[in-house]
Amino acid sequence: MRNLIDTIFGPVLSWLNNISTSIRELSVPVSRPIDPSRYFGYFSFLGPHWVTLVTTILTLGFIYLVVYFIVTNIGLFTKFKNMIKWW
Repeated sequence: MRNLIDTIFGPVLSWLNNISTSIRELSVPVSRPIDPSRYFGYFSFLGPHWVTLVTTILTLGFIYLVVYFIVTNIGLFTKFKNMIKWW
């Protein structure tokens, strides 16, 4: 009886063991962050104050876009909130 069970479940167990070893051997490669000096290095010729100005303008522009996106889609957020409250 044991041989019959091993014959039936042997391939399934070996498949599950292969999956578990594959999961254990997974690794995440080291990330390489974006180097902004490669793209904005042209502004370094202007001086440190101009670099600060350009960086500030880009940061404020990004914040403005995020706030604009939130404000324009506030109706969508309230519909989603009401849907969750109903659920």
